[in-house]
Amino acid sequence: MDWKSIRIEQGDNLPYYMQLAREIRRLILTGRIPLGERIPVSRELMKIFKFSSTTVEKGIGILVEEGFLVRRPRIGTFVAETLPVKPRRQRKHSGKVKVLFTDIFPYGDFWFQILFELERGLSELGCELVFLRRENSAVIDPKELASDCLGVVMCGTNSLRLAREVQAYKTPLVLIGGLDHDVSHEFGLDLLMHDDAEACYCGVKHLLTLGHRGIAVLTPCIGSQYGNRQREGVERAMREFGLTDREIRIVGSEFATVESGEELTKEVVSSFPDTTAIFVIDAPMAIGCLRAAEQLGLSVPQDLSILTAGSQWLCSIVNPALTSLTAYDEVKIARHALEKLFGQIDNPEYRKSITVLPRDNKVVFRRSVHAFRRAGIKSAL
Repeated sequence: MDWKSIRIEQGDNLPYYMQLAREIRRLILTGRIPLGERIPVSRELMKIFKFSSTTVEKGIGILVEEGFLVRRPRIGTFVAETLPVKPRRQRKHSGKVKVLFTDIFPYGDFWFQILFELERGLSELGCELVFLRRENSAVIDPKELASDCLGVVMCGTNSLRLAREVQAYKTPLVLIGGLDHDVSHEFGLDLLMHDDAEACYCGVKHLLTLGHRGIAVLTPCIGSQYGNRQREGVERAMREFGLTDREIRIVGSEFATVESGEELTKEVVSSFPDTTAIFVIDAPMAIGCLRAAEQLGLSVPQDLSILTAGSQWLCSIVNPALTSLTAYDEVKIARHALEKLFGQIDNPEYRKSITVLPRDNKVVFRRSVHAFRRAGIKSAL
């Protein structure tokens, strides 16, 4: 964050320390100042804003009290790792918030946990959560979705067209997940986007490090924001190892289901018999890989290694248990989404942004992956 680029508006009737707190709070809520980042010391802030030490300390003190900043003795002041669900407000909100799950299938615990945390956070704010679900690209009336509520939260692979239509009704809107079309950061959406590029990079790199070269990547939502970012991560890993897209195959389906994973795995086995490993971003598709391998008489991981980045719970209960990358913190995601939503509700000048959700992508070793040993599945067929 370039702190020298921050400007405090002139002519505001608020005291300078409140203006300082307001601007830093806004930058945190919009993602321009990342969670966990260390802020400059008071002496530097005094030089940047030309404020007295008393003004700077009072402004920072407000944010510490609200929970946006954390002081660590002898180390410094940092943006909190987890934003407060409910900043100290003058009043509670009363009304409904509609939460629409788009093309989300009932597998795993990630989205259920997101829903639970959203409901808990809204309850603390005095609001009611109204659950809605859109299946198989069913038509949703944007006017009905946008009406009779404080705001809307859309989760999953969200429709860009529907998001635009809801925005046209001036209803506060936050999206969690991704879009069915790629868009630029200037589009004006408040979006919490999965860092699927980094997940795919780490997953494919792990398989390459183990010696695998015949790698297939299964991805849902080809052509969507999800799919494009996943391809970016795969290509980054390929470049580091001097490979081309002929050596790592990216194949996709419209949805992330067990059935699509099963179908794509059979397609990979038929088309690329030298495949030794598969990386798949979603756990349901990875379970489909296991099912297809069993039907084809392939042993996992002896004949085919399978690595995923999906639900830890799902990965742990199947046989063989799936090696996976660590997932997101659902509590942080839900809290960040509510901060964005009520930032729009409370402040007409709130600036929307696309925030990429970080994940540490550590490998959780189970039983579905091991180092390269043989020429590929063709030796087992």
